This record gives sequence, structure tokens and C-alpha cells, in this order.
Amino acid sequence: MLVLQFATLVVWDVAGEWFEINASQVIHLSQFKEDPNAVLIAGLQSQDPYYKYFAFAELANVVSTRPPRRVALFSDLKANPTAWEQVCRECLLFLGKDYARVVGRGGTQIAAPATTSVVPATSKKSTLSTDPVYKHPAQSTGPIDAFVGAANTVATVIPTNLNVPAIFLPTPHPTTSAPSLAPSITQPWKISLPKLVDSNKLIERLPPAWARWARSVVQDRKEAVLEGLLEGRAADVWIIEALSTLIAQSLHEDPYGRVQRDIPRVLEAFVSYLGALEQLIEEVNADLNPESEDAVRAVVQPVADALREGIRMIVLEFGHRLKAFTFPPRVAKRLQTMVDYL
Repeated sequence: MLVLQFATLVVWDVAGEWFEINASQVIHLSQFKEDPNAVLIAGLQSQDPYYKYFAFAELANVVSTRPPRRVALFSDLKANPTAWEQVCRECLLFLGKDYARVVGRGGTQIAAPATTSVVPATSKKSTLSTDPVYKHPAQSTGPIDAFVGAANTVATVIPTNLNVPAIFLPTPHPTTSAPSLAPSITQPWKISLPKLVDSNKLIERLPPAWARWARSVVQDRKEAVLEGLLEGRAADVWIIEALSTLIAQSLHEDPYGRVQRDIPRVLEAFVSYLGALEQLIEEVNADLNPESEDAVRAVVQPVADALREGIRMIVLEFGHRLKAFTFPPRVAKRLQTMVDYL
């Protein structure tokens, strides 16, 4: 019976790995259509993550190897929003999903505001309106602005147990204490095994090979936890490469200069995402466990390296021209540090 269970486990793992290897092979299809950029944008906007995965892979390949496709993308102003705006929007939306999982890994939930009862009016007399005659323009609440706005808000929350360099520390703002939630009446009925038995002491008594296996069975693997946070890490790398290449090449290939207007937005998103990943790396490496270092190197480090390379590419290409843009203080300090280093 034990042999049958072991054989079933091996066959299941081999079949899963084989399917993942073959199903994730990148296929480029847009070049066979009359309007390849429109087909590529349609793939980016697809609701199916499988097609979106291939679209991001093809986007990274196209913008890095085919200059005519880049020029056509920059010059396509037929649609509203334009082709570049659609590409930038979909890319930042996808990055925002992994970013939200990274910054929300603590499970902190924001309490919903309490609803107030509406008192019916007892008088029908007309009252003088004190509203301003000219309304202020409403701020953009698009998905890209929401991602960057969330980045500004969440990136300023830095755990106290992390040793973050001073350059990443924002200016503290006075905060008001939130009302405490009512305690739960019902107590959890589940029994926690570590409270009854100290599994770490039992595992330490085993031989090294058995202890490694027992630890992988009893405890959650660091790599699996990080993979759950960065589910789209492969697509994240392609997105970062595509956006940084498009922005860097737009200095010479964009005839209308529309891409340069989104440089602050993209750089702010990159810096925010990189700061969140660096905090995650420091938090995981605090365990001083070789397994943690391997997990960070395999899962988180490729995305962080891609972000650093993307920021470096844009900074090197534009250089002193970045002074024409306005950045938040946190982003400006990070960019200034990179400019001084380069």
C-alpha cells in the first residue's frame, strides 16, 4: 500500500510539472494579423489569465526586438485612449495585483465606516444652498491612478522590526487613533498543534535529512508562501521590461511625445513596488534560515532585479531631463540616489 501511494505521488508530480512546462511555452501570434498591435492589445485586455500571460510575453519580446512595432505603437492615435495608454494601463493594473498582495500580506483589513441612519425631513421649506457655484474638477479614479495612489499610501507603512535605510523612510504624518472593534463573543474552537507540542524541539532531535523532510511536512515552505504572494512574477518581469524599454526608446521614436507624460506615473509605480519587495526580502531573511534565502533568491529577487534594471534604464536614458517632472519626495530621493550612483 505504501508503494502504491508513493507511486501515485510521483506520477502526480511528474504529470503536473510536465503540463506546466508545456502549457507555459510562449507563442507569438500577433505578427500574422493585419493590425498586430491591435491584436496584442486585445490579448492584454483579455479576462483569461492564460491569454494575458502570452500577451505580456509577446509584448516584452516585440518592444525589445522590433523597432517598427514600437514606432507603430507610439504613432497609433486612432483610438481613445491611445494604444500606448491602453498598454500602460493594462501593465500597471497587472503589477498592482501582485503589489497589493505583497503589501497586504499581514492581513490588515480596513474597517468600513459606520452607517448613520437618515432622519426624514419634517419641513418642506426651501433652504438656501451654500454649495460653491463652480465645482472643482474631480480627480481621476482610474485603475492606474488607483494603483499609484495605493502605492503612496501603503508604502509609507513600514514595520518597526525592519531595518530600512533612511532613504526609504517617509516624512511621518500625524495619525488619529482608530476606534477599536468590539471583541468577538465566540472563541475559536480549533486546537493549535504548536501550543500542545513544540514541533521544533522534536524536529531538532532527528537526523539532518529526516529533520529537513519533517520540517517541510509540518511547516509551510517559504517558497510556497512567496509564490502565493507573487503569483504573476513571470509576467511582472515581462511587464517591467516592456514598460522600461518603451519609455527609454520613446525619447527618440515617439513622434508626439505622449509617452513622456506617463514617466512620473510609471517610475512612481516601479519605486513603490521595489520598496515593498525590499521590505519583504528583509522580513523573510530575518529568519536566518538557508531555506528563506533560497526562496527569496528564486521567487522575489528576479522581480526586484527587473525593477532596478527598469528604473536604471529610464534614468540613464533621460538623465537631467527628469528634472522637468514632479515626483513625490520619496520617489525623488530614490531616483536622485540612483542618478548619483550612476
